[in-house]
Amino acid sequence: MGIGIKLKYFGIIFKSKLNKMLQKRYVYIPDTQQSVLIKSFSELYAAEYVNEVAISINTNLAKEREVLKLIVKRLISQNKKVILIEEVRAFDDNDLKEFAALGRDIHIDQRYMEPSKAIAQNQVLYTDMTSYVLIMEKLDFFEEICNKYCQTDYEKVVFTIVSLMDYMKYVNTLNSKIMNSCLVNSLILRNGVCLDYSIALWKCLDRLNIECNVVKGFAFGNQEENSAAMFNHAWNQVKIDGKWFNVDLTWTKTMGTTKFLLVNDEEFCIKNSHKTRFKRDVCRVKLSRDEVKRTVIKYRSYKNIFKEFDKGNKETTLKFR
Repeated sequence: MGIGIKLKYFGIIFKSKLNKMLQKRYVYIPDTQQSVLIKSFSELYAAEYVNEVAISINTNLAKEREVLKLIVKRLISQNKKVILIEEVRAFDDNDLKEFAALGRDIHIDQRYMEPSKAIAQNQVLYTDMTSYVLIMEKLDFFEEICNKYCQTDYEKVVFTIVSLMDYMKYVNTLNSKIMNSCLVNSLILRNGVCLDYSIALWKCLDRLNIECNVVKGFAFGNQEENSAAMFNHAWNQVKIDGKWFNVDLTWTKTMGTTKFLLVNDEEFCIKNSHKTRFKRDVCRVKLSRDEVKRTVIKYRSYKNIFKEFDKGNKETTLKFR
């Protein structure tokens, strides 16, 4: 780590301690105060008074990633409960694992997609570090096996779709206690609605460096657009070999068909189906339906890797059912 980064770190800590002394002398802070929200480096002095520190990571804080990383480690070492609110993405999965190794009393309020990439709205995961690390371990296992057995991006995408489809159970949001869509639903509780399916597919493909968007809009079934049957829906767009394809993992799961799996706009956006107010990429390429079905059948012949992970079977070898 560079000398400049360390000097910045010590400078910020020195100013924090100086502010703490001034605050002690001139400002009354009640003993009942238990937590503080920090939005800038200059506010760090307040962390000295409390047990719980929430850091709202904005653009300015994210620019000083290495310094911020040192400060988070320092807070963890002081047995503070730390909540990271990533309005701007500052830390990657490896950073968070590093924090977890120091202490588990750290929580994440992490936005999955940068605003510039979000077609609909940003989805937020709030979880304790233990659950977060479990999710990362599952994704590590998935990534290793997928890269081992799949040669092309097309194969990786289908393998991912099959893995998630056979692992998760669709639940009706009206009968579910799940309030927010996130990876906890998908990869720990193993159930969710369309947005949970879409976020899970996005995160898995992100691990494989395959472009994938979450699209949020409406699906109408066989009803007219303005009818009461209209409902909110979410699906994905996936980029394979420079070309975009539509994927509705939820309908593939619930309908038992590949009709809405890796298809172009002509096949996907048929009358009264899959409409969105949001900007999305154009999908023109048509794949062979028979080829897609064969690839799905091929990967469904293997045991589900996420289920095997849950059972403690972490050998990176695919086994037939």
